[in-house]
Amino acid sequence: MADTPAHTIERLEGNARPPSGIASFFSVFRSLARQNSKDEIAHVTKADISTPFIRSAEEETQLVESVRQRALESGRQSVADAEHFWVLAAVRARKGDVTRAEKLLANFISWRKRIESAADKQVRLDKTQSQLKSCFMFVSGTTDKAGRPVLHLKMAKHDPSSFSALDTIRTLSTVLEWTLRTYPAAQTHGMVVLHDMSDIALHNLDLRMPGEIQKAFSQSFPVRVASIILCHPPFFLKHIVGFFSSFMSSKLKARITTVGKNDKNLLDELFEPHNILVDLGLGGTAIWTQERHLEWVRRIDNDAKAWPEHTLTY
Repeated sequence: MADTPAHTIERLEGNARPPSGIASFFSVFRSLARQNSKDEIAHVTKADISTPFIRSAEEETQLVESVRQRALESGRQSVADAEHFWVLAAVRARKGDVTRAEKLLANFISWRKRIESAADKQVRLDKTQSQLKSCFMFVSGTTDKAGRPVLHLKMAKHDPSSFSALDTIRTLSTVLEWTLRTYPAAQTHGMVVLHDMSDIALHNLDLRMPGEIQKAFSQSFPVRVASIILCHPPFFLKHIVGFFSSFMSSKLKARITTVGKNDKNLLDELFEPHNILVDLGLGGTAIWTQERHLEWVRRIDNDAKAWPEHTLTY
């Protein structure tokens, strides 16, 4: 039986118990593989994924109105009444396909309602600010060579015993919204997710997260992920990822790049040195200090408080 929103919230709210054994990793990637084995796309190249969606303001306005009209015809008033920002984000995420954009926005509204229903805005933002201070997730302003902003993850700094899966999903939602509102290229060109996996341990993992994040990125959140870069994966995890990639869709596999300490050339193909963090140890010159990070946390908190109180109509 599928989870109801209430059941899902209850499942995600509790703090995670530390996973045990290599079986935990198999559980993570089995979940990811099952999600993507349903993808019917036979072959997608990196060029297909990375093509930006750029249209004139007039064309985009027409597409937004077409989405609203289709929503009205489908009886989805919440989609028809959604904030212009989100309708446009859905249009760009689905490259102007009105049918798919309207469906994505409907999924997003339902998903957003589910994750936000259990706490008011200020409580969510306070928890997000507290979690972001750990430096496990941030947007430094660096971009790849195509101008896409980078979402950095450092799971070694994640503490599932202090923050539930729902807390983390809400934090991710806030960071993604901030990125889309702050960097227009994130909507038209997509984003890069760069995961520094150095020093990661079993106690940093929450086994509820992979499925929820996969669901958000692929089905709900109006954002395009052009590239997923896994830096310094542990030896055993690298081989597990390789094994389960055989079950992933071509679309997902084309997005993933694994970079080890001897693979500096792979990162050089995607980034200029000044957009690679020094901490990665891969020849970059960009510096992200604790002071800069805390300044960013304060900025995202202030910006989020200024967003429309009801950015979506439920």
